Amino acid sequence: MAGPMTLRCSAILLILATCHLVAQPTLTGSPASGEQMRFDPTGSGVAPSGDGWEITVWMQDDNDDTSLPDDFRRWWHFQVEGLDPAGETLHFRITNAPHTEIILPAWSRSTDGETFGDSERVPLSGLPAYVGGGVHEFTLTTDPGVVAIRVAKYFPHTLAMHEAFRASVISDPRLTEEVIGTTAMGLPIRLWTITDPSTPSEGKRRVWVHAAVHPSETTAHFTAMGLVEFLLSGEPMADALLQSVIFNIVPMANPDGVSVGNYRTTSTSVELERQWTPPYDSTAEEIVAMRTKIEELMGTVETPGSNPIEILLNLHSAHSAYPFHFRHVPNFNIDGTGVIPEVHDLEQRWIDLFMARSPDFVGRGATSNSTLGNAQWRPFVESMMHDRWSSDPEWSGPLVMAITFEGTYFNGPGDRAWNTPDDYRDAGHAMGLAIADFFEITVPPTGVMVR
Repeated sequence: MAGPMTLRCSAILLILATCHLVAQPTLTGSPASGEQMRFDPTGSGVAPSGDGWEITVWMQDDNDDTSLPDDFRRWWHFQVEGLDPAGETLHFRITNAPHTEIILPAWSRSTDGETFGDSERVPLSGLPAYVGGGVHEFTLTTDPGVVAIRVAKYFPHTLAMHEAFRASVISDPRLTEEVIGTTAMGLPIRLWTITDPSTPSEGKRRVWVHAAVHPSETTAHFTAMGLVEFLLSGEPMADALLQSVIFNIVPMANPDGVSVGNYRTTSTSVELERQWTPPYDSTAEEIVAMRTKIEELMGTVETPGSNPIEILLNLHSAHSAYPFHFRHVPNFNIDGTGVIPEVHDLEQRWIDLFMARSPDFVGRGATSNSTLGNAQWRPFVESMMHDRWSSDPEWSGPLVMAITFEGTYFNGPGDRAWNTPDDYRDAGHAMGLAIADFFEITVPPTGVMVR
């Protein structure tokens, strides 16, 4: 539907002017669309501006819940439709921003107003500038034939994209799917188990991965996709891994948050990352689902599971130059923070191996240190794995290397500015190879796997 009509005039010889009516573009994007869209329509709008249009977009809190901390307000995604197919100049003002960092946005374009191409970074000429007062400004010019665009802070990963990826892998006999819970909105929380079913499970190692409890931290989705693609690729090392390892992957840990376009919380404004604290009784549906399955796999101190988790990877995104890990300080036996030294050493070994498999991307990140909280409040999944199992002297199972990997919105591999989803899919591939290195799995020239 065309927007309101606006009178646009062009001066001729500084005396005469020609005027014509033009259709004003429309700013749209509902959180209910399932397209990971989020902005506040009451503070946003479109108005004529010189050679084009000024489009003001007011950043909105998750679920429009203004009680949430300001730094949770870090995602925007919207659609502009009704564009002149001859081409338009669009001056954007992103307002109510709690941050000053500059990220080159992503956009997708449509020539029919209904189907959109893949997202890509906008041209460098569209790099935003922070002008103060919570306002970022940038300008985009549409190509002839484009009648609608979608613009986002970073590459979206929507429910539809997830379903398309799921459809591409779900029939593989090495992947089995289990619905381990249901969200407040009634969406399934899915667990994918990937292993070689022709080899017995006895003696297999186990890796747990969950992606993006913060729903619009989409580098986590892309990394998980890359790991799954590698595991099912048929590459010799991938096949060797599946003969020796069971992978449990939650590819979308917060589908409600994705559906409604939140950055950090569920549809009920729960921040899941800090829901793992003792006494391990969070009622958040997503945490109940994952925690219950982890407990089933780990068993108890008295009776460990037959294939307990040895690696747990918690995938996120952050506002830093390159991807990085949160390594935990080895202070647990001193002041009740961090982890026991043996687990710290396993974390460092993992970081070194992953960096070696991705030297131009993951290898460029600076490792951050984390205490995992103090003895009174340790709210993270890594602290749960450590405190309930690894640090207990009665635990007879393997120590758990549990760590957070943070993708970032900025640099790509090497000296390339501005990464892409494919860079994170490649990082997922490298992650798979690093897991093989961690477990010392090799493939000899004959193709016969050696443990």
